[in-house]
Amino acid sequence: QRYKTYLVGVDGSEYGYNALKTTCRSANRTDKIVAMYFPTSIALYMERSATFRLSDNQIDAMKSDLAEAQTKNNAEIEKKCEQIIKDYGPEHINAYCKIGKESFVPRD
Repeated sequence: QRYKTYLVGVDGSEYGYNALKTTCRSANRTDKIVAMYFPTSIALYMERSATFRLSDNQIDAMKSDLAEAQTKNNAEIEKKCEQIIKDYGPEHINAYCKIGKESFVPRD
């Protein structure tokens, strides 16, 4: 029997990781923990933003580097969340980290 589902927002900061640790410490083995992260799309931000005053060619050249960096960051956050769940959560708890779709701004 499962009792509670915890949804924890993580963002790669110590604040987010501490929220996950706290949740893991208070959860029961029959609970479920979902750590969620919605990355900001830097490439999309640059494309939409007039702030940078970059040409289309400059933006295109940077997109692949930004996408690669974002993928690496997502993997690091997922790995860190899994380690926190393993270290602080009850044994055999139903828990995972979900990386959501990139967005321009959090409200998109």
